[in-house]
Amino acid sequence: MSTLQRSIVFIVLLSALVAMVILYRGGHNDTATTDINATYSLLTTDEKSIHITGTKDGFVFEEYKGKILFLEMFGYKCPPCLKMIDRYKKLKEKYGDKIAIVAIETQGLDHAQLKSFVAKKGINYTTISIEKAYSFVSYIQTRTEWMGQIPFLMILDKYGKPQFTHTGLLSDKFLDDVAKELQQK
Repeated sequence: MSTLQRSIVFIVLLSALVAMVILYRGGHNDTATTDINATYSLLTTDEKSIHITGTKDGFVFEEYKGKILFLEMFGYKCPPCLKMIDRYKKLKEKYGDKIAIVAIETQGLDHAQLKSFVAKKGINYTTISIEKAYSFVSYIQTRTEWMGQIPFLMILDKYGKPQFTHTGLLSDKFLDDVAKELQQK
């Protein structure tokens, strides 16, 4: 392939990428905010609202105050994400209301599609579609410098302070150990 042909292929691919970004963002009117104290109201797949406020030290999830919170960004087509679903289900079964798990699907399922996915997988924790959380996800990216890789997990202590962030798979034992440790704090 000549230099000219490579240049043309590069320009075409770059143009396609820019078009995809524009089309994706076009469906979302919100933009990421740099305001640390931003507030969000997100609709879950069980039709409940979650109210979130950023603080200088972390986040306040109004409905989950005083609980350890596992905030995950996942995708319905992502093999590691699918493995984590069973791990979170076990964790939720073990700890019940002592912890909260909030998972935001970021690969594009709309609210109704995610609701169906949740039922099919037997998910026993809170889920939110990207269409209901786009601006919050952008805010998380800004606050944590997360680049969009999934699964992405942020664990908040009972006070809403981030204690751990991770991209990729985690073991059942690790999740259990973190939950135990944070319960004692």
